[in-house]
Amino acid sequence: GWFGFLALPIESLLQFLHSGLTTVGVSSNAWGVSIIAMTTIIKLLTFPLTKSQLESTNKMQALQPTIKALQAKYQSNPEVMNQKIAEVYQQNEVNPLAGCIPSLAQIPIFIGLYRAVLNLAKENALDEPFLFLPNLEG
Repeated sequence: GWFGFLALPIESLLQFLHSGLTTVGVSSNAWGVSIIAMTTIIKLLTFPLTKSQLESTNKMQALQPTIKALQAKYQSNPEVMNQKIAEVYQQNEVNPLAGCIPSLAQIPIFIGLYRAVLNLAKENALDEPFLFLPNLEG
């Protein structure tokens, strides 16, 4: 599929984590623990993107009263309103797209993780219980 270039390395790393855990002696819940470990690794790697996204969102929320005032003041003239809003963003060094662009970068990575787990389930590799789940394959 489209995310095969991401699913294959993630699947390989999941299998590596699983084999490492079974070597250490965690045999009964090794797939569940390796999936949680892989998800944690991915979240740690994408944390800078999440942090920048949250910072941008907070800046936009702080400017919201100013933006609302400008929208009310210039509602009859949308061209001037957009120019004034752009000036506010520029003066405060805020990029309105900085809140959504990091999420767009993270979505394929988590789709790759989903595809990797789905591939392992199709291979019947996840046929073991985890916590209260009788089977990880679903």
